[in-house]
Amino acid sequence: DTELGGAFGFNTETGPGPQPPPLESLKGMLSEEHLWPIDAAWDYHCARNEFSTLDRYRAALNGRYGEPQSVEEFARVSQAANYEGVRAMFEAFAVNRPRATGVIQWMLNACWPKLYWQLYGYDLVPNGAFYGTRVACQPRSLVYHYGDHGVYAVNDLPSPAPGLRAEVRVLDVASKEVLREERDVELAPLSSHKILDLAGVAADSPVRFVFLTLREGDEERVRNVYWLSSREDVPDWEKGDWIHTPNKEWADLTALRDLPAAEVDATLEVASEGDAGRARVTLRNRLDVVAFFLELNLTDPEGKTLVPVFWDDNYVTLLPGETRVVEARFDARAHAPR
Repeated sequence: DTELGGAFGFNTETGPGPQPPPLESLKGMLSEEHLWPIDAAWDYHCARNEFSTLDRYRAALNGRYGEPQSVEEFARVSQAANYEGVRAMFEAFAVNRPRATGVIQWMLNACWPKLYWQLYGYDLVPNGAFYGTRVACQPRSLVYHYGDHGVYAVNDLPSPAPGLRAEVRVLDVASKEVLREERDVELAPLSSHKILDLAGVAADSPVRFVFLTLREGDEERVRNVYWLSSREDVPDWEKGDWIHTPNKEWADLTALRDLPAAEVDATLEVASEGDAGRARVTLRNRLDVVAFFLELNLTDPEGKTLVPVFWDDNYVTLLPGETRVVEARFDARAHAPR
């Protein structure tokens, strides 16, 4: 779409718009009596004119994920929406090269506590969009393209990458594996090509999970996980304007609310060398169900998030029975994390 904001040319200033922060940050900017339900105090932390409320964002959130009933639920669900929204934007430009040559997210960070246009907040706490961006902007990646249901191998570097192995796994909402494909991948310089079509796979499941992994030998280079509705969003193109195209129908991700509870063990190891601290978290999914969208957080002894902290991954989704290690860097001069 060359008229209403598709992945075409070079887009110098764009983004999903509202990107609410995690719960701790919401509690830092709103007094307790205004935390829930959403009211004019929230609007004060939005922007001006067409961007003065969360109304459009909430319509999408409620339509796709179901309406949150508490600030805790809103904060949790909004991070998933932030993550998938901004990731899809960056990945659309990657997949559509060379017609699409680049995109700049408006904007990186907030100059005061707010709910719009931020990958991390005034308090330096990242939201889900930060980690969605981080995954989407890997120089070599495997991408699910929402436009044609394909899996694409993308190389954003000017050098080739031979000898890679791609793995695609699709699980239905009951965590049953319905597809597993492996194939060799040769990445040409500055390229994007389709390696697999997932149209119709697990179409009878209201939500399905797509796990994409790219390996070089035994080493995992890329990990990308999607949660997809079998009912797609239907934009109302005729009613689109310069900031927004409404939907006629919403994708239905409400089945995520009824996922069976996972049991995940987390083990923390901390080490430091001078001012540089490192945390190593081992996550073990004990059950044969998907453990969806786990938020990792390092806190001081009082329970406040340590900032800045640089995770190599966050908002992690685990396969049934999977063990995964996630690492973070932090300032060791701060309080010992836990």
